[in-house]
Amino acid sequence: MSRATEYNHCRLVTGVLAFAVAWCVSYGDTNRSAPSATRDTLSRDTVLFNVTKEIAKARQSLQAVTVKLNQAEVRLIQIAKNIQKRPEHRGFLEHKLVHLDFNGAPPRMSYLLELVPFLRSWGATGFLIEYVDMFPFTGNLQFLTSQEAYRSVTKTVSITTLVSRFHCILISESGLVPRVINMANASKITQKSLGTSREEILQFQSACSSYGLIVIPLVQTFGHLEYALRHPRLAHLRETARYTNVLCPNKEGSVPLIKEIIDQVADLHPHSQWLHVGGDEVYNLKTCESCKMDVRNKSAIFLHHMLPVLRHVSNRNLSAIIWDDMMRDWELPQLSLMKGLVEPMLWGYKPTLQGYFSQAMLERYVVVFPRVWLASAFKGAHKPFADFVPIRDRLDNNLKYLELAASLPKETKVMGIALTLN
Repeated sequence: MSRATEYNHCRLVTGVLAFAVAWCVSYGDTNRSAPSATRDTLSRDTVLFNVTKEIAKARQSLQAVTVKLNQAEVRLIQIAKNIQKRPEHRGFLEHKLVHLDFNGAPPRMSYLLELVPFLRSWGATGFLIEYVDMFPFTGNLQFLTSQEAYRSVTKTVSITTLVSRFHCILISESGLVPRVINMANASKITQKSLGTSREEILQFQSACSSYGLIVIPLVQTFGHLEYALRHPRLAHLRETARYTNVLCPNKEGSVPLIKEIIDQVADLHPHSQWLHVGGDEVYNLKTCESCKMDVRNKSAIFLHHMLPVLRHVSNRNLSAIIWDDMMRDWELPQLSLMKGLVEPMLWGYKPTLQGYFSQAMLERYVVVFPRVWLASAFKGAHKPFADFVPIRDRLDNNLKYLELAASLPKETKVMGIALTLN
């Protein structure tokens, strides 16, 4: 029997017993005054004897219940002591960020503006925004900006483009009510281009500020650079000629390109305290010919590229955040080179977090990084062909992060968690 069941059982026994005693006394009183022939035959002594007998039984039962209640109280005290010994859930001390990844199907800015108060009321404290080619780049980087990027023009697009991008769903002018495209009748649809101008990005930040929300831009600086490296004029900077995802760290133009991207994005976020530099899943690192000839290992080459980037962010008086997966196996001497330059964001999307963060890794992080971030997923993080979000998995994933936060030493400050769109 569980403690809760036993405690409830004791309460039930006490209640039934009290009822029995009341009934017994009432029965005795009724017998003394009952006019029926049967009760008239009972002598006063018999009634008193029966009442005394029932009271004696009640006393015995009360004593037994008192013992059980005392035992239950001792157990409850012990449970309370055990709870006090457990580490408290620290929560995500400061920030709960919603990650907006504009790869694929970015929403209109009008839609995002309507989301701001809702997300604030649900507990969000800010946004982590990955603009990629939806950012309105200027000057030498203007060619990176998508034709559907954030600008205020009207254009005509073919239905096939819309279907491939939005899976046959358009967003109405309010940005909130979906309507299905009539495939039989629609051949061309005129709509305002997705996204906003530079002024509208500032307007979004202003709206966030009015609700007490922060905005952290995310600039990919090593991997996930398809939006840039797909362009022929940047093809020479690819790590592998046939793939557009990873920048070659040994090419002379790589770091200058990243610095210029950072500068343009940071300039348009003058009130941001942090800038996320990406840095995750650099899978085909050290595969180009020049990198193959490099005698340094992958972690050393990663640092060769990333340290100048982090120093550039620091020189702009911004705190850098980085995805942590590429450095989970690093030893302390390598990790220490990033000390004071970056705050790692630990990410993993499995419900149990199994296989992501070893105890040895966490111990190394604690030595080097006084501040860390966590990242779960509110959508995606499942098989590519999944039609629905497995809510139980997403909930379990976030609960495990609470446990992880509680397990870290108090000297390590958990800055918050990003709910990512993976």
